[in-house]
Amino acid sequence: MTLYAVRYEYAEGSAARRDQYRPVHVDFLRELFAAEVLVLSGRLEDEDRPGALIILHAHDATAVEQALDQDPFWSAGVIEQRDIREWNVAFAKVPLE
Repeated sequence: MTLYAVRYEYAEGSAARRDQYRPVHVDFLRELFAAEVLVLSGRLEDEDRPGALIILHAHDATAVEQALDQDPFWSAGVIEQRDIREWNVAFAKVPLE
């Protein structure tokens, strides 16, 4: 399996929707983590461009896209842009596989 880095950029004015859908979004991420698809995730602390960074294991970018299409943040329009990139780790203190 390959690692993919995904950057979410939240839609402008989506703070109320993020608050509303956060519990089901977190449940969705927990399911991906339990299935050993999600490796890391977290909010990006950029006030001008709020978003998140997510690292996943998948066979290809299409599988990542299909998995993340199920994210409640995506279906609720919280995410304005989603950038999916294959990620080749050079150094890590923790095992990522």
